[in-house]
Amino acid sequence: MPRLLHDRYIAYDDLHGCDLATGDAVRLDAIPPERSEEECPALVDLLDDGQDGSPRWVVLDVRNGAHAVTLARRAAAVGRGRGLVPILVTMYAHLRDALAADLDHRTLLLIGGFAKEIAAARAALVDAAARTPRPHLLLTFRATDATASASVVREARAAYGVQPTPGRSRAVPFSSEVTRHLDRSARAVEFQRAGRHAAAERLLRDVAGTLARREAWEAAAQVQIRLGRLLLERGRAGGADTAFGDAARMAQSAGDEPLALDARVWQAVARTDAGRLTDAEAICRAVLLTRALGPDRERWAHATLARVLCWQGRVEEALRCQLAPPGEGAGDGDEALAATIEAAAIRTLLAAGDLFRAGLCARTLVDRTQESADPIAKAVALTAHLRVLGAAGDLVLAERTVQAVCGLARANHAPWRAVRARLIWHDALRRAGRRREAQRELDRLARLRRVAPVLLQRAIESRVADAARGADGVLASVRTAPGGESS
Repeated sequence: MPRLLHDRYIAYDDLHGCDLATGDAVRLDAIPPERSEEECPALVDLLDDGQDGSPRWVVLDVRNGAHAVTLARRAAAVGRGRGLVPILVTMYAHLRDALAADLDHRTLLLIGGFAKEIAAARAALVDAAARTPRPHLLLTFRATDATASASVVREARAAYGVQPTPGRSRAVPFSSEVTRHLDRSARAVEFQRAGRHAAAERLLRDVAGTLARREAWEAAAQVQIRLGRLLLERGRAGGADTAFGDAARMAQSAGDEPLALDARVWQAVARTDAGRLTDAEAICRAVLLTRALGPDRERWAHATLARVLCWQGRVEEALRCQLAPPGEGAGDGDEALAATIEAAAIRTLLAAGDLFRAGLCARTLVDRTQESADPIAKAVALTAHLRVLGAAGDLVLAERTVQAVCGLARANHAPWRAVRARLIWHDALRRAGRRREAQRELDRLARLRRVAPVLLQRAIESRVADAARGADGVLASVRTAPGGESS
């Protein structure tokens, strides 16, 4: 089994190994002593300034390839001195699974190359962030004139002029066999809406496995994302996380970066529901750092990050995310996702106390989804509107909205959407002083908390604890954790 030595070498056997930062073969009985290297002040500042949940990507200006090798060795030495594990992007791609135990909870200094290798470098950073939320640093290089200094550190987008991927369109159609399997997987929607969730899950797993065995990686990734969304809707955040991670790796095998990034953002959603907030933040920031998202997907990633930050009480940071204006969610026909993106903006505005703008956005969202054929999109829109009504104290309309959400949830076998709506309704009742009704709602919710998704479970438990302390505690909790009642 390969093992990591001195945060620098991977040992293949008792005698032979490889320098992770350079790719050079070494004899373990002749490992050279660590040499002191002249430090690059700008790089040292970055290495000393990391925090969990915030991966980084920087670029060093170099004169040529030889200069890049010199700086890479210097950066590796500086990084090791500060507890990082330097590793070439190419080696990380091949050895990440073999070294998983050694790299777990370690911060990586990923060393990439020049512009032509940027896609692989981006993928490595996002993968590292998905594995652990440490402040991993991706270091790449840009060739410039002979006057370049090693201390010039540039932000990645400015250095490369990265152009985002506008959307997901296939240049080559799927084969008839792959299309047949994808058509078969579409029946999972029918099963799900009929309440046959186990049958839907079995079908999706079977199709994904069949496509993977045929190495139809892109199609297999699409099915894995469908499976993850099914599990997420059922409150099985852990299973959804695994499915989305598998989808990302399949998409990478297909060379489909946009699909891989889609899977990673979904993985961040799953980790948020599982209560792994720092992990979810790390993925969102890494995905946004790639600068490879089209406008719709960028809004989605920002919305997912804003939701995580609101849960952490970091409302000011959430407001700095590029939140979707009314009517501008994901433009690829996914109505439920588009509604979710706009709902995140509404939730953030409410958390910041901007009830007026939140109300305008919620009304626009409800109007837009009223004729939607997707019941989940309607439920998302109505739940967002319910938040506004509860905050505004309009209990008459709020009660009608709760009943509408619960009706949609029952009809589409989506019980947790009803629970989330009822928790918002409970908070509205408490704020209005209707404590007896609020307690009845809370008693009903408390019976479900043990089987609820982790984040929703925490929200219910906090209300139960506050109720035991008295009304003032409940009201303080509702005020200090706005929007924290649903996932």
